[in-house]
Amino acid sequence: MERKDLLKSNLKELLKEKKFKNILLAGLKLMKPSKIRILSLIIILIVMIKPSIDIISSNHTLESIISICEFSNDIIKDLFGIIFTGYALFQALIGVNSLKQMLIINIGKYSTFKTYNLYFFMISIIYLSIILLNYILLIIFKNVDTSFINAFVPNNIKNIFEFIFIIGYVTINIFAISEIKSFLVNMYYCFNLSVFSEGIEMVKEYSDEEDKEN
Repeated sequence: MERKDLLKSNLKELLKEKKFKNILLAGLKLMKPSKIRILSLIIILIVMIKPSIDIISSNHTLESIISICEFSNDIIKDLFGIIFTGYALFQALIGVNSLKQMLIINIGKYSTFKTYNLYFFMISIIYLSIILLNYILLIIFKNVDTSFINAFVPNNIKNIFEFIFIIGYVTINIFAISEIKSFLVNMYYCFNLSVFSEGIEMVKEYSDEEDKEN
């Protein structure tokens, strides 16, 4: 495919998803974890088994869960600030030359521009969702009537739910936090692409100047 046709095709692709659901589905395909990431999460799950059992066995299970939620929320909010700033930098870096390069170079199915735009959108949605989840969980846990739960829910059933929650919650947060590595790599590539695009134009300018001198 010629560059002109590829550019037209990629420009049309930018406006293909108009509804939030469609954008979300397209973005989820980009967030598919690698085998190394999956293996790392499995190792983390195994490591978290003993601390989770200790928390459940203690007399301060609810207080410990609240502390985990608050600690995770502080980290996620700080990292979201970094992501938001990085996304703003990504938008600021897109000049005419870099935009042209990002629209004529594809990463898989989509252009480089759409791929990175979708990625930054998705990681922002993930972090916002976790912040909202933490907000809801903290309201529930800080106002839950433990005596009512203890009276109607068998202790072994309660322990199972607490164990599953701690393991699942910690895994989700660690996945989100570890995604910062990919975010930094993508930002690094965007910076390099921006400089590369401007560098090409500088080379052309120098070449034109040398031709005129000769």
